[in-house]
Amino acid sequence: MKSSLNVLSVLLAIDSVLGWTSPLGPVVDLGYAVYLGNDTLPDVTFFGGIPYMQPPLGDLRWRAPVQLDESPKSDDQKYIEDARNFGPICIQQPATVGVGDEDCVTLNIWKPTNAKDGDNLPVVIYIHGGGNYYNSAQGFPMQDWVNITKGNVVAVNIQYRLGLLGFLASSEVLADGTANAGLLDQRASFDWVKRHIKSFGGDPNHITISGESSGGGSVLNHLIWQNGTADQSFNAAVLQSIGNDPFPKPETYEQCFGNVTQFVGCDQSDDVMSCLRNTSVRTLVAAVNHRPQPLCKYLPIVDGTNIVDFPSRLVANGRFSKVPIMAGHMNNDGTTFTGSPTSVTNASSLFTALTASRYTNLSNATFTKALSYYNQSDFSSFYDLAQTLVGDTQFTCLDWYLATQAAKYGQPAYLFRWNTPDPVQLAASPYKGVMHTSELYFLFDGTNSGVSSANALTIFRPFNATEQQLSNEGVSYWTSFSRAYDPSTYKYSTSPDWPTLTANGTQQRIVPQEGNSTTMTATFVEDIPEDYVNRCTFWASVGPELRI
Repeated sequence: MKSSLNVLSVLLAIDSVLGWTSPLGPVVDLGYAVYLGNDTLPDVTFFGGIPYMQPPLGDLRWRAPVQLDESPKSDDQKYIEDARNFGPICIQQPATVGVGDEDCVTLNIWKPTNAKDGDNLPVVIYIHGGGNYYNSAQGFPMQDWVNITKGNVVAVNIQYRLGLLGFLASSEVLADGTANAGLLDQRASFDWVKRHIKSFGGDPNHITISGESSGGGSVLNHLIWQNGTADQSFNAAVLQSIGNDPFPKPETYEQCFGNVTQFVGCDQSDDVMSCLRNTSVRTLVAAVNHRPQPLCKYLPIVDGTNIVDFPSRLVANGRFSKVPIMAGHMNNDGTTFTGSPTSVTNASSLFTALTASRYTNLSNATFTKALSYYNQSDFSSFYDLAQTLVGDTQFTCLDWYLATQAAKYGQPAYLFRWNTPDPVQLAASPYKGVMHTSELYFLFDGTNSGVSSANALTIFRPFNATEQQLSNEGVSYWTSFSRAYDPSTYKYSTSPDWPTLTANGTQQRIVPQEGNSTTMTATFVEDIPEDYVNRCTFWASVGPELRI
């Protein structure tokens, strides 16, 4: 029996049979590090704040992730790392001094309490949304995902560099660093999971990545990574309200880069990148808030190496990873991005709303042609038409297009149209309907956002009886897909079967929605409308003009 002192200054022991142990909770030994977990959740053990790459500090700012030293260590070289809580959130946008940390690239694991090395349970990784510039993993707990499967899945969520620190781009960055650093972080987390999830009872060869909004956009970016030819550390993908902003033009991100360097005093430096890497975090926080709006957003770019073209063009040409796909959107995704019913009242104001900050490259001719696909008599108001059009540009159409393309290559593909609003957001803005992010309320315990500069704590609201049914159903569908690549295999007992999308012939999708019963939802299956298909086909054809 040997002992050593851990970071909490408590005695731990190494037993020749049990391995590392601690009186504070369960322990997992990864060979290079030992982690102490939190077993206060029923039937689930949580391991939080686990680093998956070297901290991107100093000379590693705006560089590709560097793997940790994971060479096996002898017992006398290791101590127990406290992983009972989440790690710090990443620096947000807008930024606040003291809120967020550069050393934030960590992941969190929820495993069945009894899961052990060799159980080979399916794994799901969730990527949070937030426009690639705000939010955190803390708002998306996944213990329910484990419990609803009766301990037959291991769940992971991740944090990655955001905003200026994750997506600053320019020729200078590309020459001495990397653009799309936040996406590279995500890929580093997938690789870490593939290397180590076995120690938590997971199957490294059965990993599903999942994300919503910019998280869903990230999933799409990983599917088209290096023309879809990259070796992937995942085996299936879930995309919710795919939300890549339009990819900025080089002249835009060069201008934004120049704004940063001038603001922090590096513009006259002989080595601009070295100067930026030696700039204090406090100064960079001020630079985050100094960005010209709406021009500078710090977003993924077409870098020519990893993202070689717009996703819309790559998907059209079949240049994406061929894996099982589950994808969908909110019934009214567009309301979040359209303005209000009083500000968008006719075609002219809609065109202004579209081109003011989002689709700045959209021509009036393309807009006029787009309008021809929307018959006013099919909508309750002009605003309803407008929000439908705005949603279709990306959030409510790209899922159909990707899934249809995947089905053409013989992959299982499933579509959904979520039709129940987040009740909290609905009460605040009734006109938004089943708005963007509505499903997150039901998939993540009555919340839809993590800790950020604006929210010091994540607020969880208890479900009523009918909301609980939709939550049970949604989480069951999502985890069933992660387990079997089929959302119906382990669906909630009273839920309808979710049909597979076919590339030709009748296309159907599931419509999750809350009912009046305390024992079942009102979810149903519908044929995908022909007018929707026609609209989406049009928007896919002009995707490069929209830069999506």
